[in-house]
Amino acid sequence: MPWSVDYDEEHGFVEIEYSGSTTGDDLRMATREAIALSEQHGALKCIVDCTYQEKTGDVLDLYEFPKIYEGAGLSRAIQLALLMPLATELHEFAEFYENVCVNRGWQVRTFRSREQAFEWLGDSSGFAD
Repeated sequence: MPWSVDYDEEHGFVEIEYSGSTTGDDLRMATREAIALSEQHGALKCIVDCTYQEKTGDVLDLYEFPKIYEGAGLSRAIQLALLMPLATELHEFAEFYENVCVNRGWQVRTFRSREQAFEWLGDSSGFAD
């Protein structure tokens, strides 16, 4: 499976990790599982780690995610930090996803490092100064 979803109890956030080639169905399944974990734990922070993702669904797949969030009744207070893929050809997809979400009122930002993502999420406890 090219994705995993976990709840990080120490930091209080849900983490989705993608690797290799992912389809639109993979993205939707991981998102549904992440939403369920977020609701179960009352988590309002999420990291989506795309560092080792090599391929992804198409633009139409990414465009529908704000609708999925709304349909699930997610709070707009949730913060979603997306770690950019190493594969530069996917950077446009990540930036497009961020723009679509932000334009619909969701707090989504892309980052190039885990440290930056943690800082934005308000938790730098996992990193030494």
